[in-house]
Amino acid sequence: MDFIGEKDRYKLITMYKEKHAMTGSDDLDSVIEQLLHFIVRDFIDTWYKNLTVDELFQESLLRSSRRSIGALAQW
Repeated sequence: MDFIGEKDRYKLITMYKEKHAMTGSDDLDSVIEQLLHFIVRDFIDTWYKNLTVDELFQESLLRSSRRSIGALAQW
């Protein structure tokens, strides 16, 4: 993999891996985070890994889920 050629892609992956508070409770956030990873592992990875090894989709899905949960927690 050519890191120089892929530097913008690396920035995207790093951006998606950032974790933000969802509920305001560190304990609850860690449980939700673990649950989200189980969901991706059990329901997304099972078919997505057959298509590609690129993890950007999974990270994007996790980030969208975190933001949605955070918005619902504030509602």
